[in-house]
Amino acid sequence: KNKQARKVREFVDSQLEQTEQRLKASEERLRKMREEGSATGIATIIESRIFDVQTHHVAIGRRFFGSADLLDFRRNARQWNPELKKSEPKTEDLYLENYVKEIFLDSDTDVAAISGVPSLTDETNILPPDKMVQTRAWVNQITRSRRVVSHGLTSPDLGEQNRERMHRQAEKLKIDAWKGYTGQGLGPNPEGWWLDDEKVSYPALEYSRKLKVKNICVHKGLALGFFNEEHCHP
Repeated sequence: KNKQARKVREFVDSQLEQTEQRLKASEERLRKMREEGSATGIATIIESRIFDVQTHHVAIGRRFFGSADLLDFRRNARQWNPELKKSEPKTEDLYLENYVKEIFLDSDTDVAAISGVPSLTDETNILPPDKMVQTRAWVNQITRSRRVVSHGLTSPDLGEQNRERMHRQAEKLKIDAWKGYTGQGLGPNPEGWWLDDEKVSYPALEYSRKLKVKNICVHKGLALGFFNEEHCHP
């Protein structure tokens, strides 16, 4: 862990000067825009902020999700991002160091939500909740600002086990929101669960309210070959 932390810090420190220069240039452009706006009587400036509500990396040594090689996502993404064609994907591309580089240095993203996928045990999870929260703490410490928020993971079909996990994540890890996958069945029904199921989902939703976690994100749309397509339907 210490070796990884040093590696990330060295990498980020090497990029700080360039990032500061970009920020100063941006501030200068905004200053000029304000001056021009005042001169022309147009005082309103719209400043955009990019919040990526689903980002991922994996824990060291956890490149596979079941039998799927997660590097295949980077290979397939070459058709949309030519930059990925310049080198063959490697395991380290999925780790925290490259996550910081690509999300906050190579893109215009201002704030990101680190997310994950539930699993029956933390040992089989590509990025357990405590690791997600560590990423949040690390990035926010380096940037001295709230640049990362963290999902917690919820699986309503696990019943009491899910309730215990939710309690720990909310009380100990202080997660910012929940992430669930209706097309992932970890409980009695391997095909998944429905968000409007009064017996399965409602208890988890009510417990979330009790824990005062107001934001709940659910994966819908692409089943990605991992999840049940019917249960992923919007």
